[in-house]
Amino acid sequence: MQILCQNCNSKFEIPDEKLPIGKRVAILCPKCSSKISILREAQPAAPTKPPLQETQKTAPQPAEWELDSYQEGFEYAMLLLESSDAINSITPSLQELGYKTHLETSPETGVARLKIYKFSIIVLEDGYKGLQLKQNPVMEYLNYLSMMIRRKMFVIAIGTNFKTADAMLAYSLSVDLVVNTADLNMFHDLVKSTMRAKETFYRAFFEVMQEVGKA
Repeated sequence: MQILCQNCNSKFEIPDEKLPIGKRVAILCPKCSSKISILREAQPAAPTKPPLQETQKTAPQPAEWELDSYQEGFEYAMLLLESSDAINSITPSLQELGYKTHLETSPETGVARLKIYKFSIIVLEDGYKGLQLKQNPVMEYLNYLSMMIRRKMFVIAIGTNFKTADAMLAYSLSVDLVVNTADLNMFHDLVKSTMRAKETFYRAFFEVMQEVGKA
């Protein structure tokens, strides 16, 4: 289905199989982050002969990328983690900071959900599903987004070979914060302080963009 953003007139396509039939969903424009409401209507079926014997009908299963628990008005964090230690350390830390957490199942469904839902924080583990950080499709998708949208997201990379809070390493990886897995006990305080610093740094920028109607 071809989608047109009424706010910035950007055109993009979403495969029909990714959209539930007869159910209205909201997605975010990948260029301006405006919400777009989509309804895929069912196509009229070709007439068929009635079956000789009535078969039991099964309820349609939800699409893999749907999040039934997603609610507007809350801040969400997407976790692409495999290490149980990382999951058990990071999840409560983010919840304490006020974020609802979603543990992703694969990079591909992660990309699909990022196109539909708004996540304020993304946490990626180096080596997730056997992929280096820069090879992760989610990381590739984030780098494709406009800087206006990316600046409103906070991306964290964790790994065994990272130097915690290394600003130059974070810049080279296109993330906001890097954390060594040995330092996950400091995750809560690191995220809180780094996010505060980022908000302070970009506050003037967003105020100017809001004044000119681009934020």
